[in-house]
Amino acid sequence: LYKEDRRYFNIKLEFDEMINRFFSSSIHGKIRTEFVSVQEKDVFIVQVEKSDRPIFLKGQEEKEFWIRGEASTRRLIEVADIIDHCFHTWLKKD
Repeated sequence: LYKEDRRYFNIKLEFDEMINRFFSSSIHGKIRTEFVSVQEKDVFIVQVEKSDRPIFLKGQEEKEFWIRGEASTRRLIEVADIIDHCFHTWLKKD
């Protein structure tokens, strides 16, 4: 794949704009992207590093908090659930 290819640049630019629209700028250091060739097809790979603190999604009405399970993602709405998750994820003692 040629990094100088303009369409790859445009896809990465659009991806950056989506990240800026839905997240704070602090998330940029946690995201890595690349194009790879798989069976003669170009695939855009996104890798996201686990955060060491909560990151909220900018929703249409309010900020939203989502968590990742093994095979699913779900939104936590209740403040008590968000606090409990944060304590158990980032404040647990080893």
